[in-house]
Amino acid sequence: MSTIGLCQNDDGDGCGRVFENKPGEGLCAKCRKLGTLPDGSNEYNAWKGYAQCIKCGIAWKNFQGGICGTCEHKSQCSEMEEISLEQRAQIAAEATRKAHLIAVDSRLHKHKEPSPLHNTAALDAAKANSAISAADKDKILITFSCRVKTGRVKDTVDFSAGTWGKAWAKTDYISEVIDDAVATLNLGWEKREGMSLLVNEVELRWSGNKVLMPNTLGLCVHDFIKAHTQGSEGFFYDLSETKGKGEKSKKDGVPPVTVALELYIDRAAFVQRKEHMSAPTLKTTLVSAIKKRRGTDSIFNEHGAVGRADGMVSSFVRTPRILSLEQVTTSQVSLMRARVVCDAKTGEVDISWPGGDDNVDEYIGSIGDSIFSSGKTKHVYKLTIKDDLLVAKRFFNCGNGINEVTAAENESSLIAEITRLKSTAWLLEQFKGLALTNNVDIHQELAVSEAWLFRESNTVPSKASGLSDNVFASAVWLVEPRRTKSVDKYSSTLIHPRHGDKKGITISAFAHYVYAINKEELALADIQGSLVNIEGIDTVVLFDIMFHTEEQDSGVGDHGPAGIKTFADQHKCTYMCEALGLEMMNEDELDED
Repeated sequence: MSTIGLCQNDDGDGCGRVFENKPGEGLCAKCRKLGTLPDGSNEYNAWKGYAQCIKCGIAWKNFQGGICGTCEHKSQCSEMEEISLEQRAQIAAEATRKAHLIAVDSRLHKHKEPSPLHNTAALDAAKANSAISAADKDKILITFSCRVKTGRVKDTVDFSAGTWGKAWAKTDYISEVIDDAVATLNLGWEKREGMSLLVNEVELRWSGNKVLMPNTLGLCVHDFIKAHTQGSEGFFYDLSETKGKGEKSKKDGVPPVTVALELYIDRAAFVQRKEHMSAPTLKTTLVSAIKKRRGTDSIFNEHGAVGRADGMVSSFVRTPRILSLEQVTTSQVSLMRARVVCDAKTGEVDISWPGGDDNVDEYIGSIGDSIFSSGKTKHVYKLTIKDDLLVAKRFFNCGNGINEVTAAENESSLIAEITRLKSTAWLLEQFKGLALTNNVDIHQELAVSEAWLFRESNTVPSKASGLSDNVFASAVWLVEPRRTKSVDKYSSTLIHPRHGDKKGITISAFAHYVYAINKEELALADIQGSLVNIEGIDTVVLFDIMFHTEEQDSGVGDHGPAGIKTFADQHKCTYMCEALGLEMMNEDELDED
């Protein structure tokens, strides 16, 4: 056995410990140092307490013990000699990836430190910049350019569309960013083309024509960027590539992170839609078939043409964002939840309020005093119960005029609304089951919004309810999860358009399925939804769906037999309807070519 590592001199002095990396025979470094100091001196006692490396025996004042850096490096080098070149490359790549993650995380969260103020001018400038920084410190600047699908081998960047940018909060949804970007693009596009681009004619891409990762369009801005720039994909979607060449250094008040995205315009689809809308169409006899009820949708109020479905544009108007928290006031409400049950076998919905002998669960929430958003018939208010972010809906127009809705009419209309939602959810599950049985490839990421019915149990009605204090009635609310304000329309009350993408074709086939299994006595209408990321999957969540029924008793927007006829006349069957075994009706001429 070698004695090089043993701490011992020729006289037998030493600590007797073995240090495998000790450079030579004799005493260890600590014992050699102690041998030069007077026994019992302060310095001797201090050195005696110093920790030393268990590998080589070196010791010093601030060493924490264990293995020193030199010995650790030797150990790593020895291990590296035993692994292959491929393994070494993997280790190096992993180290680089971790460094990239740290850099990205730093850019997403760190902010520039304030500079010292040395004079009055600097103080005034800081005051001016602080207002910007306070508003934008948690925002991300997203810039846009456009690329046009030309049909050539290489698509080109459209410089005529220009470039622009806008700061977005990290909690804003990417779907809202897309809506805003298309609206901005249309300001110039409409002047050149005479018609607006639709959102489904534009695809969002990362700068450099890079296709986005799946299931990221339903995320908020922060999670969207994180999904692309962290992990193994971060090398491809690099934040550093989003900076333009020769870009000046960041100024005070500018968001610390800038992301460059592109709008990929499908010009061929736009031109096809434009030519189709310009073509002569047959006059419809729909007008005479419908006797409009007061307060319901007019068949003329969308796109100015009866039966013209392909050019349908959403009538949804995005509510301006509230910038000042001081403007938002809320009221505390006590709520009682209704019992809503949908029979798993038949889809029949049963609704009841807790009785006197029932155990009533009381929910305490906070509801906004002002309107969060509004449609043609309902107002929507923000509602928070514990940590759940929700919205509460009530009717302000049931056909008798605006703000002429009684508490009883609101309750009756909301009961009809939640019944339609629960029924549609049941029908959607049956539709998916049929597709699975027939081995038909449909767009699976479809769902119907969760919904609950609540009644206020306050002594005084909330301000949002619109009820006066002396009204002997309680406010009832339809409550749903809060989600993005971006809405995609797939049909309206009396217009049922043809869709060319898989998602739209699936929803159209679903409407046909509902019509068929209800013996042509029920038709879905006003189908709309928002893109929501549910457990990592981008899902279209449907809500506010209307029915047309033979009895005309399903609630607001039900046009009875005349409404059913609009679906029967306008629906265009596709390959999916045929594959599902549905009886073909109004087969699309485009599918026959």
